[in-house]
Amino acid sequence: MHFIRYQLPALLWFVVIYFLSSLPSSVFPVISIPYADKLVHIGIFFILCALVDRALLHQRKFSRLASLHLFVALAIVILYGLSDEFHQSFIPGRTSDLFDATADAIGGCLYILLYSIRKIRMQQ
Repeated sequence: MHFIRYQLPALLWFVVIYFLSSLPSSVFPVISIPYADKLVHIGIFFILCALVDRALLHQRKFSRLASLHLFVALAIVILYGLSDEFHQSFIPGRTSDLFDATADAIGGCLYILLYSIRKIRMQQ
């Protein structure tokens, strides 16, 4: 039950990202708002970082992971973002984009920033 509550959501979000990355670009609607795709990347990877962080905090086998949860969560998000861009280079109509990977990392950093601000405010 513990795994289902804390680790499974992160794993399912990894699968969702992989599935969406496997679709050709023609499946997605064309959005005429500048940089809308980067905002989507930021949002998706913000959620991923939140879920990975939660999974790390609530895992029971490796106490060191829990103590380094923010660092490890961000590292996982950045590495997964890079691997996602590599994966997309093999999908028809998709390309690997360093700016997308940067947006992914920004999503993870934004989560950590907001988490840290919240934690500081709760301690005051």
